[in-house]
Amino acid sequence: MADTRYGSLSTPNSGQIEMSDIEGRVGQLEADGERKKTGGSNQLIMNENEIEVWTPTIVMERFIRPCFAELFGTMLFVFVGSMSGLATASDQALSVLVAALAHGFAIAMLIAGIGAPSGGHFNPCVTIGVYMGGAMNLIMGCLYIISQLIGAICGSALVLAVLTTEQFDSINGGATLLGEGIATDKAIGCEWILTMILVSTVLQAAVETKSSNLAPLAIGLAVLVDILAGATISGASMNPARSFGPAVVAGIWDDHWVYWVGPPAGAICSGLVYRLLLASPDKRWILKED
Repeated sequence: MADTRYGSLSTPNSGQIEMSDIEGRVGQLEADGERKKTGGSNQLIMNENEIEVWTPTIVMERFIRPCFAELFGTMLFVFVGSMSGLATASDQALSVLVAALAHGFAIAMLIAGIGAPSGGHFNPCVTIGVYMGGAMNLIMGCLYIISQLIGAICGSALVLAVLTTEQFDSINGGATLLGEGIATDKAIGCEWILTMILVSTVLQAAVETKSSNLAPLAIGLAVLVDILAGATISGASMNPARSFGPAVVAGIWDDHWVYWVGPPAGAICSGLVYRLLLASPDKRWILKED
């Protein structure tokens, strides 16, 4: 009997893939209702057990729509966060409060409003945490992060477009900067802890409990509290994309590498703690349910 595994299609006589074999297999899948026609040109992709039909609609739903949601949401988040710096640039305490409220409410609104296609990450560290939590694959994770970085640059470019040069310079283009006199190791530690708070909230409120309507609010409050706690130390970025976009547009790279060390480290730690201890038995790496 012919072996029908991918890469091993053969006939008893020739040992080569015959078009009739493929046509017969497709016909069988059609008869069993396992192959759906979605219109337009399509391509058959074969794996061990099935032939999957890829159409423009499938590509749109699986890749374009969620990646655009991440790009668009991150763009708006960076725009709102950067613009909030104009409100009280001369008063540090009030500036921190305004920034915390703007970022916290913005992320909650964006997750609830346009996060459905992608899950509303808008942050590479959230994507890292969700990947480690087992809720997405590596390829989509990489596509999300690329989309977020592009969106952050677009958001910062919008800030530059709507402000005067003097206004843009007064807020350093929306860049996240270390507090005065703060050493980089202290800033990395601060970003690490703040990001653990944020990503742990995401994992528990949105990954562990997928149906929770309070997830956007919980995540927004985590961002708000983190900024209140750490803005004067590290800038409370918790989000490499949020720091990257303004750095590119404004050309301010002072200690920028801190935001690519501390936040991802915090996200990885949160993912490990979740999969080892905090996840439900079916999602844990150890002592799982039988």
